[in-house]
This record gives sequence, structure tokens and C-alpha cells, in this order.
Amino acid sequence: MTLTEPRPSESVRRRATRWCAVAACMLAGCYRPARPDCAVSCAGGAPCPNGLTCGASDQLCHAGAIECSALEVPPIADAAPASDAGPGSDAAPGRDGGGTGTYCAPQQGLIGCYEFENTANNALDGLDITVNGNVQFPSDGEVGHAAAFNNTTTASIAVDPRLDLSAFTLEAWVNPSQFGGDNTSLVNRYFHYAMVLDAKGEPVCEYTASGGALAFAATIVPLALDHWSHVACTFDGMNLRTYVNGLNPASTNTTAGPVATGGMEGVSIGGAAPDHANDFYIGQLDELRIFSRVRTAQEICMDAGLASCM
Repeated sequence: MTLTEPRPSESVRRRATRWCAVAACMLAGCYRPARPDCAVSCAGGAPCPNGLTCGASDQLCHAGAIECSALEVPPIADAAPASDAGPGSDAAPGRDGGGTGTYCAPQQGLIGCYEFENTANNALDGLDITVNGNVQFPSDGEVGHAAAFNNTTTASIAVDPRLDLSAFTLEAWVNPSQFGGDNTSLVNRYFHYAMVLDAKGEPVCEYTASGGALAFAATIVPLALDHWSHVACTFDGMNLRTYVNGLNPASTNTTAGPVATGGMEGVSIGGAAPDHANDFYIGQLDELRIFSRVRTAQEICMDAGLASCM
């Protein structure tokens, strides 16, 4: 059958660069790109990324196994430009698992929300980020402004009982400008839990159990440099999961035990953690949130702004 897909609108094409670069074009079902603006040509034998398959009729990379007819291709709604609204606002209902209120509105388990609109303060009570070094707040963030870190910057949240998390979700929009020689911290409570990038720019989620055992879920999906990607970590007491652009490329089922609590360490944000004193995150962070609960796969998908979240 012949596959016919509509030409994406300008607003959709603008936003395509934000979450089509890694693996967000995979979609179960019939044989089509998840979105037209995700289409990648495989003409002339060019390889398809991320396990996609080359379509014989249109020479585009597709997910699925059954080729769609034109009538089976759903319409694609325009996505609002990032500057129009923050994640989860009424103008951008697909960015926060519900679409009501603001991104930092109080909700179950949300203890830290940092939009970096010219400040590193928490939108909720307490748990503000203290910054040492030259942190800038450029206006080209994923939404509005972002926090830009360099190799002289450290930032942290002071130790607080609210940071003792038995279950958690860590999530942020990440735009690295270079990768370090070792793990670089996005969110890191030393010897407790962390969301980091390895030396190749591959997101890793980890936690340390109360008995000292370390568990981690390491992806093999490197982030693109100078490109916004959504990264999230969740832990429910047994399952540790890493999400990249709304998808879940790495999971670990662990019996290591509960997350360690107490101690004298706070949380390093976008800067060097005590165990890697010279490994700085270099790039931008935006829309950082810390939850004391596990957000569902659908919520993470919607936070990442995917057009379709099953």
C-alpha cells in the first residue's frame, strides 16, 4: 500500500528539533514515522537509526511492521512554540501529564521545581539552589530562560530531611555543550541517588541502598550536543528506570534495598559532586523537577512533549 503523509506545519517543524533526534520517533502499530516531522530518509541504502526499518515504498525510516494506507495515517496537531507557554500550562496541555495549572503548581510528591527564570530558587517552599560561580540564565531555554553551567560552576541544595526519598522522580530538560571525562552531575545526592551523564553523554540513573550497594540503569542513547533533550529517572523501591525524550531505554530491577537516608550531603545540581570534584556539567538545564513519588511512563512521555503517549 502507498503511504502518504501530510507536510508538517512550520510550528511542528520548529519543535521537531527538540525531541526527534534520539529515539522519539519509535511508535508501535502500523508502519509509519511516529510523526511526519520525525521522518528520516533511507534512500540509497542509508541506515535507519534506533532500530527503525526502511520503508520500501517511500524510502523513509519507520517503526512498526505493517505499512499504513493514507487513511490510516492520523492528522498531526500543531505543537505550540516553546516560548508560548510553559510545560503543563493550558496552552501546552501535553507537557505535564494533565494540562491544568502551571508547571510548578503544588501536586502530589513535588518537592522541588526550578524553571530558572533568572533565578535558581525553588518555586515551592525552601530547597533553593545555592550557586557558586558564574551561572547565567540565557533566554534560549527549552521554555523561557534556562540555567547555563560551565567548568567553574557548582550549585547545590543544602541538606534537608525532605531530600530523603524512598521513591523518586528526577526530570529536566538538558542541553549539553560538551561531555566530560567521567560522569557529570545533573542531579546528584552523593551516596543516595543521581541523574548523570557518562563520558559519552549517555544518561544514567543510579541510587545507593542503605546497605551501601549501588544500582544503576545506564542507557546507550547519547544525547545530542547543543540540543534540548528530556531526561528523567524514576525509582519505586525496586525498579529503577531511565527515560530519554519520553522513552524508557534502560531499566533495572534491583533487590539492593531502600535508598540510603540521612548524611551530611545535599544535592548537587548541574555541577561537580563531591565524588567527582573536577567533572563539571557544561551546558544548560531547564524545567528541573524533583518528586518524592514515581511519575508514570505516560506522565514522563507527556512531560517530554511527545505527540502520542499511550
